[in-house]
Amino acid sequence: MEKILISQIKSLKKIQPSKEWLGSFRNELISGIKTESHVGFRGAMEWFFIEKKVAPVLFGVMLFVLGGPLIVSKIAQNSLHGDLLYPVKLATEQFKIKLAMDKADKASLEVEAFNQRVQELNLALINPNLIKTDEVSQAVIEAQKQLISVKTRLSGLDGSIVHSQKGLEVVKTITNNTADAQKTLASSLDGQNNLDPKIIEQINDIVASAEKTEVKGLEYLVKNTDKNDTQDITSKLGDKIDKASQDVKKVEDTVTGSVDKGSINAVLIQTTEAKKGLTEAKESLENGDLNTALDKIKVSQEITKSASVIVSTASSTAQIDKK
Repeated sequence: MEKILISQIKSLKKIQPSKEWLGSFRNELISGIKTESHVGFRGAMEWFFIEKKVAPVLFGVMLFVLGGPLIVSKIAQNSLHGDLLYPVKLATEQFKIKLAMDKADKASLEVEAFNQRVQELNLALINPNLIKTDEVSQAVIEAQKQLISVKTRLSGLDGSIVHSQKGLEVVKTITNNTADAQKTLASSLDGQNNLDPKIIEQINDIVASAEKTEVKGLEYLVKNTDKNDTQDITSKLGDKIDKASQDVKKVEDTVTGSVDKGSINAVLIQTTEAKKGLTEAKESLENGDLNTALDKIKVSQEITKSASVIVSTASSTAQIDKK
């Protein structure tokens, strides 16, 4: 059934509708059609795809007529950037968000959409045949935009919502999804030697921004969760300590003989300080002091990032000197 419907959808551009059918569209579409004399249906289709304001609505109407909203929505969920149904997928997500009754529901739907963008980007990276190269950059942009929406929704959750069980569950979902996004995208970049450096940089920015959002969510949880219900947060903080420790090791492993001794010493001083902070964070966590544990983790992460910058700068300088 789905294959038949997809075939019908792809043949939409070949349809020659009656004048009565064309007349049923909004005045905006009609005025667009009249800009060219004797424009055929194909021209009209090209016009309304350009007109982003009306495209999702008009295209959605045609699809619903063909297959009904449930079937079309189901098929659109599996579409990727560049597919015919992808605009419908985005429009459906935004429509659901607008219909949501409260801030918690809206935030939940935003993070669900972000998860979709991450999965789409991941598929594009691990299987280049699924999406055109020039579409990957746009997929990255869509993921960036959606993460910004998630961060905005998280910041908009006021005290009364966060204190509620529903609000806390939404914050947990945000922290979980942003943590998963970091792992997924970092893994997707492994072995991507032929990928545009600019795209790699953009994806790394998404990973870094997702981590900041995750930490912000953890701050909400640490502050507002009942002291008798901290097992889940304790586990999350433990995971953050483990990841931060791995990041420190990666920085230490990148220090090679090609980097000047002064830079190596500076890096090792900072990584030693970062490891000390993580040890203290672990001790605080074991003692049930979640606030201190999180603060120690954040400080250690910043020290590690600083050390990473030193390594990167020193390596670049060494490469230039060789030339």
